[in-house]
Amino acid sequence: MAQIVYRGNTKPGRAGVAVRGGVQTNLFRLSLPSTNVVFSQYDVREYQHYPPFFSFPHHGPIHRTGIQLPGGRTNKANENNSKPVPKRFFKPVIDYLQKRSQYAHLFNPPGAYDGVASLYIPNSRIGQGAPFELNIPRDMHEGVGDTIIVHLTFVDTIDSGLVSAVMKGRSNPDGSLKVVNAINALVRMAPHEQTNEFPLTTKRAFFSERSPHDLKNGLLLFTGIHSSVRPVLGSLVLNLDTTSIVTYRPGPLLGFCLDVLGKQNVRDMTPQSIRNAKKLMDLRKGLRRVKVCYSRAHPLYHQQMTAGMPKHYSIADITLQGANVESFSYHNQQTDQVQHISIRNYFLQRYNIELRHPDIVCVRFKSRPDKETILPIELLDVVPGQVFKSVLAPEASATMISVTKRNPLDRLREITDRMKDLRYAESTYLAAAGLQINPGPERPPARMLAPPSLHFGTDRGGKHITKEPINGRWDFMNKPYHRPGVIRGWAIVAMVPPLPPNNLMPDWMLNEFGKGLHQTLLNRGLDVQIPPHIKTGINLANVAVELNGLVDQIIRDNDKWARAHKGYNGSEPALSGSQVLLVCVVVFPNPTVREAVKKWSDIDGGIATQIVKQDKMANQGNRKVDSQYLNNVALKINCKMGGSNSSITNRWFSSPVDNPPRTMILGIDVTHPAPDSESPSIAALVYNKSPFALDDYAATTRVQQKRVETVQDFAGMAKEALIQHETAFRELAKRRRIELRDKFYPPHRIIIFRDGVSEGEFQPVFTAEMRALNELFRSVNLPLPKVTFIVVGKRHHIRFIAAPDGDRDQNDKGNLKSGLVVDDQIVHPLYRDFYLQSQRPLMGTSRSAHYTVLYDDNNISQDELQSLCFDLCHMYGRATNAVSIPAPVYYADLACTRARLHLSASGFGSEASVHGDEDASTLTPQVLAQMNTKVAVHRRQKLRMYFV
Repeated sequence: MAQIVYRGNTKPGRAGVAVRGGVQTNLFRLSLPSTNVVFSQYDVREYQHYPPFFSFPHHGPIHRTGIQLPGGRTNKANENNSKPVPKRFFKPVIDYLQKRSQYAHLFNPPGAYDGVASLYIPNSRIGQGAPFELNIPRDMHEGVGDTIIVHLTFVDTIDSGLVSAVMKGRSNPDGSLKVVNAINALVRMAPHEQTNEFPLTTKRAFFSERSPHDLKNGLLLFTGIHSSVRPVLGSLVLNLDTTSIVTYRPGPLLGFCLDVLGKQNVRDMTPQSIRNAKKLMDLRKGLRRVKVCYSRAHPLYHQQMTAGMPKHYSIADITLQGANVESFSYHNQQTDQVQHISIRNYFLQRYNIELRHPDIVCVRFKSRPDKETILPIELLDVVPGQVFKSVLAPEASATMISVTKRNPLDRLREITDRMKDLRYAESTYLAAAGLQINPGPERPPARMLAPPSLHFGTDRGGKHITKEPINGRWDFMNKPYHRPGVIRGWAIVAMVPPLPPNNLMPDWMLNEFGKGLHQTLLNRGLDVQIPPHIKTGINLANVAVELNGLVDQIIRDNDKWARAHKGYNGSEPALSGSQVLLVCVVVFPNPTVREAVKKWSDIDGGIATQIVKQDKMANQGNRKVDSQYLNNVALKINCKMGGSNSSITNRWFSSPVDNPPRTMILGIDVTHPAPDSESPSIAALVYNKSPFALDDYAATTRVQQKRVETVQDFAGMAKEALIQHETAFRELAKRRRIELRDKFYPPHRIIIFRDGVSEGEFQPVFTAEMRALNELFRSVNLPLPKVTFIVVGKRHHIRFIAAPDGDRDQNDKGNLKSGLVVDDQIVHPLYRDFYLQSQRPLMGTSRSAHYTVLYDDNNISQDELQSLCFDLCHMYGRATNAVSIPAPVYYADLACTRARLHLSASGFGSEASVHGDEDASTLTPQVLAQMNTKVAVHRRQKLRMYFV
């Protein structure tokens, strides 16, 4: 079985030109202690104990009876009176244990807590660990019991010898992660020691609450600093970067609701006011899973805290009636009778609270699967520090980009300024570990790779056009596509309801757009001699029927047009669905129409579609269509109609003369739902259809269990790809008159680009997917081809900035040009990796991709591999610039996104529809099979780039 291959003696590449002066980074070297420091790692479990009269159900392995506590006391409490401490109290409880409790003398110096389950203590005095009983002071007593039991259990020892082994590449991945996790915990404790500058924190970032930016709709944007430690060759470095976070606006829930609706009057919260479908949808979406609590100023808050009840509630929905109408059955303990009572009267009778706004809607909570709670909005506050985890509206996203974008020099300046606020030099945690942080950024050597030559179509003299990109960009001015597609029949379709006399799409607008797009396609070389149909009056309630009828009409009219125009080749075969295109004009945003069109196009009808925005159609003043927009649309259309916009020559993909080795590229991605969603994950595998080309791809997708990073049906997806890959080779051989004698023609080499895998997941993902590939070839009695397995990371925080005395892109204030590669000094000591910055940014700071080679049976040299990756970044069909990651990986992400859209359009958009059994986190095989059937792509689209 294949095993991960480590760095060994891999040398830096030599291709390209050295960058004068090297490059600056946002990495800062850590100086290690000269003497040995030993840290003990402890597993942390916190449980709260309640008085016997207030009992909670059992939740997993919690506080046991008869545990011997420090001081010789034994807790004899009933097991049912204990439950885990809420996560929001983890850090305060550990801080209290180490600094304020009767046990503080055992934690001097204090240990570094990672905020979840690990405590790292230097020169520990508590041996194998123990349970500690804490009496919680009143300033911490908010929804927790009077007594907390903290269990510390010894896990492992970390010393300077292990740290040294990691830096020299002599440790295994587990040892590397162990060291990094421990030092990360130490470094992240430092900012909290001397200042309250960063009251809002996440696992890897600190945010100041000064001057948040209002994103409207109840959302606030905070800027902060990201912090993480990573091993590099011969050292450890601290990665600091600017970052941001969006939270819900804290405070009265009523004000939050009005902000979501964009209103100021409380009357806009009455059932009559929000019956409008859009308002109702906006409010439900804005409130879903927002955590709220009773206001501190309200008497009900103190009653709740005295009872020891949980403080936070997560909103599930809103009512469609006010508190004066919404009612429930209530057991009155004074009269011992069950009465039907309104929410308003209940609070009046039970708590003597007269609601100020009894006629506005209420909110619903699910306290248990079988129990629902309804509370008035005016009695609730939004809990502070709640992270918004859904997708921002376009306006909010634009505001966020404008606030957070930084050119490289400003970014580095802000990072170095923020280092002073973090106060690392004053940290007792770092001092106890003997760690110091160099304030100067690292400056590793770097090289600039030469760009590939792009091949376009032929000029009027029949000569092939070849051009080199300039700083990662090119254009198609006077250049036909490398392989133009064929369109035999097409239409411009207005996907909007008719609104006379102020129609959103008058006839002149559709006609002008159709003429402009037709001419653009002809200029790029596409075979599209027939002008488009113009179709209006579509019934948006029945998109599939309307579009099916339109395609039938196009096919019928095609022969009429051909006979009427002598210049058209009448010997052409009958029009097929693969030669039909529908350009659908939509008023954005309109996800419902887009879902319906793409479901029909990709799954039901098998007809290529291109959606365009109504506001891009034509200028009302001069009635001209933006030529740049037309060219961008044409790029996508050509890919969808079987064409290729440009191509490159790479020695791994030479022409099929003399039957050279066949190479297969796989781009693989798994995308997961939002953190607050129960939807499944989606896996996509993209492959080059021809073993000798890098410009034409197909995709296969699968729905799989939620948040599983390994591709669960890797063998089935790879089998599809291999069958189509062999079919394409046989067709190519037939056209080239190459005699084939073997029964099977699998690729000789497979190069896998795997997206979205963190370092901690390298081993399980690699092992599972390589095993599946092995078993696939074994099942057909074929040897496994030579495999190269590369993980492509794009969500890291390492940035490269031009050195003050070095080379730079003069127009970008510190950005470096496309083709920058760094493979020395700051790379991983264990894995073979490098950074490649292929994309020139439209704004802000360039982001490089991080490539980690886990396996290389092909023995690709460092220079060849970097060149191949850079070449593939120029093969993204939707753009006229190099993108940040190889095109197959980018396409896999697009295919995942399209599959999720199909899932929603097929009736699996709501969470209730995806649950196959009582365990909402697991889908039954039957439900998974049903989902995959619903999102299976039509045979005509399956081998085309429908996802671009």
